[in-house]
Amino acid sequence: MNDKKAIRILIADDHLMVRKGLSALITGVSGFMLVGEAEDGRQAIVMCRDLCPDVVLMDIVMPNVNGIEAIRSIHAENPSVNIIALTSFP
Repeated sequence: MNDKKAIRILIADDHLMVRKGLSALITGVSGFMLVGEAEDGRQAIVMCRDLCPDVVLMDIVMPNVNGIEAIRSIHAENPSVNIIALTSFP
């Protein structure tokens, strides 16, 4: 039996296909657990409070609250959350 705790992951991206693709990758890998999917930065901030993920995969360009603002807010509340920034923009 494996005693390791699964890494809890939250995906934050405004594109449904990106979220679904990342979700499929995460759920197919042992040791990872998808805890939620946010459509924008504002939702990611709230979901981080509620779900306490270990890692957030954060899109940078999103409506309402962009990824940079969301990262600042999330780290102000919980600096131990690891955030990986994703973007297709240079």
